Amino acid sequence: MIKELQLYSDIEKYDFFKKSFFSQPKVGFITFSQKAEHYIEAGSGEGKEAYPVDRSVMLHSKALNALKGIGGFEVLYNKEVAWDPQSALNQAREIEARGADCMIYMVGGWVFANQAVWVFKNIHLPSCLWAHTDKRSYAFVGSIVSHGALDNFGIKHEYFFGEHTEKSLLEKIVKFIRAATAVKRLDNQIMANIGGRCMGMVNSEADPVQVRNLFGVEIYHIDQGTLINRAMKMSNVTINSKVDLIKKEFGKIGVNEEKLYQSAALYLAIKDEMLHQQIYFGALKCQPELAGSYCSGCLAVSLLNDELINMSCESDINAAITMRILTLLSGQSSFFADAEHIDFKNNILHLFNCGGSPSCLAPSKKEVNLLPPPDYMGTAGGVNTQFCCREGDVTIARLDRIAGKYVMLLFKGFSSYIKPEKFKNTVAQWPHAFIKLEFDAMRLFPQLRSEHIHMVYGNYTEELACICRLLGIEAIILS
Repeated sequence: MIKELQLYSDIEKYDFFKKSFFSQPKVGFITFSQKAEHYIEAGSGEGKEAYPVDRSVMLHSKALNALKGIGGFEVLYNKEVAWDPQSALNQAREIEARGADCMIYMVGGWVFANQAVWVFKNIHLPSCLWAHTDKRSYAFVGSIVSHGALDNFGIKHEYFFGEHTEKSLLEKIVKFIRAATAVKRLDNQIMANIGGRCMGMVNSEADPVQVRNLFGVEIYHIDQGTLINRAMKMSNVTINSKVDLIKKEFGKIGVNEEKLYQSAALYLAIKDEMLHQQIYFGALKCQPELAGSYCSGCLAVSLLNDELINMSCESDINAAITMRILTLLSGQSSFFADAEHIDFKNNILHLFNCGGSPSCLAPSKKEVNLLPPPDYMGTAGGVNTQFCCREGDVTIARLDRIAGKYVMLLFKGFSSYIKPEKFKNTVAQWPHAFIKLEFDAMRLFPQLRSEHIHMVYGNYTEELACICRLLGIEAIILS
């Protein structure tokens, strides 16, 4: 008799996962300026213009209040202006210790260039330099020498300029905060590579050293046999409880009880193994071992993606990292799909996948049907989710490599809804999306370097471009 397994994936571990990666961003704010004695003394005496130290203090206060007024993130700050490199570094270290996700350094007066370099080289958080354009403070001039000094050292940063009253500037800063928070929260994560390379897909592979250096992500291997063993030891009560919930939430159930039971057990096994190892995203091989000897991972992966535990199919590491970035950026589940067809006449990109895509992208879970996969997917069978993604503006992205260097393809589109019963000339039991492109589709297909591509709702192209700059990745933007 197989001994039942005790679950690690309890509610506390999952709540910790949600709090760690999807809580309100914490943003550090510091103002650089200069209070050198010879400037102040030179401006003393009757008829002489004093160096505008008070102006920097005023700008610091007003800019801070402007940031606080935006909402959506917590601002960490010191009440004092940082007047020299050491005080700036001390402030930054204190803010970093309080859990900041990113830093905004505003130049509020003339500064020596080494002040920015001193801080940026010692504080390893995604950061931007804000050039306040107030003429009476000389802040813009100070920002230029600071920006140039950072470029001299090859220190990656974003660079903004404008008044604290400018709506367009604050919007850019908010997009930077989203992007920088995603970069920070991706760093030092572990991803699961479950099963290893699938079907010779070179474009799904990655160099673990390169991934660690560039994204800060550690790749951890898990054997698929471990999951089957864990699934077979799972409590019947736990599995049946999940099966009952699936039957209640989804639409048509067109699969037999055995495959539904095995799919639920596999979902629980993957989630349990990953949370036990403190792993919150990954890539599953599936074919041919799972689909050929136990059951396909389609429903299990779909359910995990619903819960923001990003899982790609076919051991696609680059897909998993892309999906993780999209989810950290948007707080949404990310669509894993094949770029199945381009309708050049109507400028439509057709996406589908064998079932691992998150069911929450459908108009409702009741519009998601559970159906058997095609026979050629594997003799063991499994459960596919059938639906069409709901209507709405979307952002599509994909990480790939050209001559060993990472690039990110990204563009916007509009997802149109078609009822599943009207799916034609396709694999009807799979999830689908029909994306109306905003540019000539002939420009797209030369930029597709993998059959896999990924999507979230909303417009995040500017944030993704910012992420690419912060990471040193070329962004291929189609618009």
